Amino acid sequence: MSATVRPSQQSRRPTGTRAGIILGVLVAVSAFLVSPWVFEPAPEAPTPTGVQLPLFVLLAAIDAVVFGAGVFVAIAGRALIAPVFSTPGRATATHLALTWLLISWWLHDGLHLVVGLHLDQLLVIEYTFHVTLMAAAAVVVWTLARQARDRRPSRPAA
Repeated sequence: MSATVRPSQQSRRPTGTRAGIILGVLVAVSAFLVSPWVFEPAPEAPTPTGVQLPLFVLLAAIDAVVFGAGVFVAIAGRALIAPVFSTPGRATATHLALTWLLISWWLHDGLHLVVGLHLDQLLVIEYTFHVTLMAAAAVVVWTLARQARDRRPSRPAA
């Protein structure tokens, strides 16, 4: 009896998946390491004390990992999600929305440090990020709802 050779998981990955993962990890590590220099806190920003410092460091690490995941989605995500959708437009809209939902947090949190308590600048950050993140979430919900509707079996006419 000869053993059946099954294709490896690797050979079935869409093009760019491995490169996307590698680049995503490199970007995550880099983002975490450069954050203190890219996002220098405003002079009036309070200095974290006690348990606050490790919690802020943890948040910075999470932001960096999610940013790296966003880079992966930007590079390889379209090919991964396209088969789920019946139209290229829905796949593209979902791909772009998911990319923004992931990459924006690193920049958003970093800009909070930079602007400190300057309310005019803070409002620009809040509207720029929060409104676009809400819109991106709405796009994902809309594309998934449309896709679910299109996949339902049609009812016979009465």
